[in-house]
Amino acid sequence: MAGRRNRFTQRHRILQSPLYGEYDSQARTWSHARRVIVKAERLPDQNDFRGKENTRFIVTNLEGKAKELYENVSCARGDMENRIKEQQLMLFADRTSCHGVEANRFRLFLSSCAYGDLASDGPFRNGNGESPV
Repeated sequence: MAGRRNRFTQRHRILQSPLYGEYDSQARTWSHARRVIVKAERLPDQNDFRGKENTRFIVTNLEGKAKELYENVSCARGDMENRIKEQQLMLFADRTSCHGVEANRFRLFLSSCAYGDLASDGPFRNGNGESPV
């Protein structure tokens, strides 16, 4: 019984590690085939011992290995989009309702400074991450 449980545990670990691959695909509206990178993995699921499928697809024309492109380029791009969304939602960076370009640029500048200060122990923070005021 112990050997059987050990095999199940090893197999379960293998299912959780991501697999990367690629293939060429051409949609009807595309003039030529494009490179598609695939990341496939199974995440732990309390209701199903096999886990939950988590498959991602990226269409790209970049050169390189599938795993490196997914982890270093695509994930970094997604992380940057999340930071932009944080800035827009939390610091009101989408409020560019002034009539002049310079005024809107200054509002974004102030918002960016506030975001940088919040994201780190900036010049307006003490060592505990709290505002001294």
